[in-house]
This record gives sequence, C-alpha cells and structure tokens, in this order.
Amino acid sequence: MFAKVLAQTYPEVSMIGFVDKAKEGKDVYRLPEVKKLKFDYMLILSANHF
Repeated sequence: MFAKVLAQTYPEVSMIGFVDKAKEGKDVYRLPEVKKLKFDYMLILSANHF
C-alpha cells in the first residue's frame, strides 16, 4: 500500500522494492542483496521505531 500511495503522490519516484530479513517474495530483498542494486536514495521506514 505504501508503494502505491508514494507512486501516486510522486510519479517521478521509482520503487525498486523492500528490505526485510525474514520475509520473502516479489521485490523483497535481504540486506546482502541491496549492495547489488543500483539506486540513488533509500527510504527507511520501520514500525519497530515508532
């Protein structure tokens, strides 16, 4: 849902995926895989810190 709202609000933003150490699925990456991705910025949101 977050990616959809972000894309609608900022159409110039391109989402690569999500980082998660436990989940698996389409567009879900583990931390070691992030090093292989090309991106300009990373947005970090964590429910554990709110």
